[in-house]
Amino acid sequence: MKLNYSIFAAALALAACTPKDPNAYTINGTIDGLEGSEIVLMSYDEDYKAQKSDTAVIANGKFAFKGSVKGATNAALYVGSFDDQQNLKYCNFYIEPGEINVAIKVDDFALPTITGSKAQDEQNEMTAIQRENREELNALYEEKHAIEHRALEGYIDSVMALDEKIEALSDITEKKIVEFMKAHPASPCAADYLRYVSGKLPYEELKALYENFTPEMQARAKETKEELDVLATVQPGMPAPELADTDIITGKEISLSSLKGKVVLIDFWASWCVPCRASMPHVLALYNKYHDKGFDVFCVADNDGQPEVAAEAAKKDGTTAFHHVLRGLKTTIGENGRPDFDRSNDKSDKYAIHYLPTKYLIDAEGKIIGKVDDEQLEAKLKEIFGF
Repeated sequence: MKLNYSIFAAALALAACTPKDPNAYTINGTIDGLEGSEIVLMSYDEDYKAQKSDTAVIANGKFAFKGSVKGATNAALYVGSFDDQQNLKYCNFYIEPGEINVAIKVDDFALPTITGSKAQDEQNEMTAIQRENREELNALYEEKHAIEHRALEGYIDSVMALDEKIEALSDITEKKIVEFMKAHPASPCAADYLRYVSGKLPYEELKALYENFTPEMQARAKETKEELDVLATVQPGMPAPELADTDIITGKEISLSSLKGKVVLIDFWASWCVPCRASMPHVLALYNKYHDKGFDVFCVADNDGQPEVAAEAAKKDGTTAFHHVLRGLKTTIGENGRPDFDRSNDKSDKYAIHYLPTKYLIDAEGKIIGKVDDEQLEAKLKEIFGF
């Protein structure tokens, strides 16, 4: 008995000395259905690539996972195939050290009730902001797609009018999200979401948002830091990054630097982009007015998979006198059926392009004047050329 007691006491002492994993988490889940099915927990690394997965079997309407993570981590729960784009039994959420409870309704799998994660609580606040105008936005998008599908006479004007309404509603949501980010400088979901609004924010505002984050969240938002580094190179007064490729109209090599001495509009567009095509007549009119005085247009088409379609669109729009090159984004399909992107020659990345059309005006010395819309372009050319 003395020996057994000594062994027991030693075991207790060892257990007391073993440090508890500060990064340990436990997920306790409930689900109303799918009894006996496998449910998968997939976690992601900081680049949003699938890192590892764990599987549990749903028994008596319950499932559980245990693991270890350093801080809030993006994760997903799903039943069925991860590669099935139509799979509705899928949800994203945050896991972090501690005990997390997840309650899933099969008919609303994407929006589980989650407690025990501060990061997820903040994400829920963000989601609530995003859903405020969701029904109205969805209705506008459905109306837009229906008009585009029918392609009746005058449909471009109707589509652009709907785009204005969509943008106005989106701007309201975006402003609220920006305010949320300002108020939550230590929030993982704020740092993660910054990448999605970076393309619509002015450089100085984006920079201020990033610099307001805690050092830990700045490190988490490394993609935004990379974006800021690119944006810093395309601010007014900076030398325009070089663009060079084969002209899809002439078949000859063309570079932006070869046009030095001229005022150049760089127009990032696509044949399928309605606002891009609607803008072309105005750009063409300005080209005809100022070309002899030293104005030129360098178009970058987001049509890498169908260069002939971009060339045909240029012919239809009467813009074959412009210089036309492709974006340079290569797309392949991976083993999982999902697209993989080779951005090594992506011209859009050099100018931090997120939306089409985006236009940059370059002066005769090859320096950036700034981003312009159609009205700003016309006013600036009038200022430069004096008429």
